[in-house]
Amino acid sequence: MKRKYSRKSSKKAPVLTQEQLLEEAKKTEVENLASLEAYARMEAQKKTYKIKDHTISGPAIRYHSVTMPAFERDGGLTTEKYSRNFLVFTDTSTIPTSIFPTEKPTKPKSLYCKVTGLPAKYIDPLTKFPYSTAQAFKVIRDRYVKEKEEKCEERLQQLSDWLEEKKRLKIKQTR
Repeated sequence: MKRKYSRKSSKKAPVLTQEQLLEEAKKTEVENLASLEAYARMEAQKKTYKIKDHTISGPAIRYHSVTMPAFERDGGLTTEKYSRNFLVFTDTSTIPTSIFPTEKPTKPKSLYCKVTGLPAKYIDPLTKFPYSTAQAFKVIRDRYVKEKEEKCEERLQQLSDWLEEKKRLKIKQTR
């Protein structure tokens, strides 16, 4: 079986004379100088190009998401993990105030019962009046029902007057 590649020949390189070695050295020197000049040109050309870093000018919002270990109520660590997400604003003047209000919320005024004058614990969902006791709630609801009845009676009176007027006009037209 013939080998595809022949083995290196066992021939030794001829021994060069001093003159031949000097000639080889001169050729190598010329090649090295040319290579050095090309390299120097390339380095000089690199220095003319300024590497631009991609920096953000102006405000930016950064989003960070981090996985953290969960804690049990007794203070010990569990094997469970949860995610924490952070928004970092580089310029606080660009924070959307509709989402992150900068003003402190005002403390609601303490409400007082309209009937008893005591601090109100509850608010009637129908009338939106604050009240403090069950008796005050009953008074508020009774008053509400009474007002609605009066309005209803007034409206019924207006309706009956209108119907009577309509009947009179119809009778006049038929004569």
